[in-house]
Amino acid sequence: GWIDQKLFLDVDTTDVSVGMRIGEIEESAPLGVATWMTSSSLRDIRLRQVPAPDSK
Repeated sequence: GWIDQKLFLDVDTTDVSVGMRIGEIEESAPLGVATWMTSSSLRDIRLRQVPAPDSK
């Protein structure tokens, strides 16, 4: 994942099944925020389209 043009998270998911917990987490797709035993707030949320990588 990228934040402000900086690589924030890089995980190799080759041969790994990645999913979401069934219920409220799954229902928040494609964009959601979840907390557990805490609270959160959001501000200055901006969405932008990310271009597809060049296929070479």
